[in-house]
Amino acid sequence: MTASIETTTAATEAPTAGTTPVVGAGEEFARLHPTALEVGPNVRSEVDTDTPAFRNMVASIIEHGVLLPILARRDGDLIVVIDGQVRTLAAIEAGAESVPVLIRPDASTAKDREIERLTRQVVANDRRIDLTAGQRAKAVTDMLELGVSVPKIAKAVQVKRETVK
Repeated sequence: MTASIETTTAATEAPTAGTTPVVGAGEEFARLHPTALEVGPNVRSEVDTDTPAFRNMVASIIEHGVLLPILARRDGDLIVVIDGQVRTLAAIEAGAESVPVLIRPDASTAKDREIERLTRQVVANDRRIDLTAGQRAKAVTDMLELGVSVPKIAKAVQVKRETVK
């Protein structure tokens, strides 16, 4: 299925200083069914869908949807995932109707495309910084102070109720 719910294409020139771009020059933002995406080669050679981490990703997508856009490129009629392999596979398993996709323009040569893919995949995975225990506890405390119930917080942030208490 390749139905696009919403697509925005940026102008050929980036916005001037002082503006906040929605997408960069030549980029497109779309909401696509996750099965419309082609999961291409990835530095992560396999995804074990039986691990707790993957199961938690599926549960998160069921609860919140895909929160970060999947990065992709066009290859003829295909939209090929550059960054977001796990999100794509988890969205499919979660039965998501659509996922946010940022479609970037391609590098000019096959070699440059491959270098760009490898670089983006390594950097995107290496540069994710987990919350500290204190940051996570403060967020939970703030939600409790806002009157959110323990069960609702536990479900929303996907932790055990005992952890919230």
